[in-house]
Amino acid sequence: MKRPLALALSVLLLCGTAAAAADTAPPNLSSVAVTDTRVKDNDEQFYLVVEASDAGSGIDHITVRFENPENERTYSKVLRPSDYSDGAYRGWLSINYYEPDGVFQLDQVTLMDNAGNRRIYCRREDVTKNNKKVALPSNPTITMQNGFTTLDETPPVLVGLALDDVTAKKNVEITVTAQVTDDLTGVDSVQARFENASGKGILVTLEREGETDLYSGTVKNTSVKEKGEYTLVRVTASDRAGNRERWYRNPAEGKLQLTVSVSFTLLP
Repeated sequence: MKRPLALALSVLLLCGTAAAAADTAPPNLSSVAVTDTRVKDNDEQFYLVVEASDAGSGIDHITVRFENPENERTYSKVLRPSDYSDGAYRGWLSINYYEPDGVFQLDQVTLMDNAGNRRIYCRREDVTKNNKKVALPSNPTITMQNGFTTLDETPPVLVGLALDDVTAKKNVEITVTAQVTDDLTGVDSVQARFENASGKGILVTLEREGETDLYSGTVKNTSVKEKGEYTLVRVTASDRAGNRERWYRNPAEGKLQLTVSVSFTLLP
């Protein structure tokens, strides 16, 4: 009785292996469209609708890439099965709001199925006999026109940082104030990290004071369990274009040195 059962299991395994190996055809792309736009935080977002299919194992993911041919800058969006609804894959592509004005063209769409088959669609002029790519079925564009002509590639500059006091008793706050500048898109965020001798850290988020270059935040004695001396070890600043800089008390090679040395003590 065991022999027929073993034979049946072998047949099932062979059938399963054959079925898994049967999918050798890559997915197909039918269309790509940009149907809506919105502004969210520091990004302008564009709603993509991608119609694609796979007759075998199903689509694993789709990568959609747009390029501005004037400066060769690209932005991509990955769509997955969870993004599928109403016959298409849908999702928001984010482009930094401060991106220089210009037109982004659909540059490439890569489709991968669950069996590992891949097909790449590109602009018709990029198709060659050797690259095995397929011409895109449509060529939608995205236009950025928010009034910026220069690409911001420079991070903010830390001018200085100071404390309004060096000791804090219970229920007392210490104010941390930094001067940070950015020459183009403007400062987006500033954070200062303080640590004690054992490595316990306090991260302070600094908010802008009106229309000035000053950013401040507070350390509350009651919010920190481990009392004692805390020293500034790192400041991080980012601008609205996504550029970020960090300054360290003890920088590794290639990192920036803090030009200020400040500490405070939290009393029991």
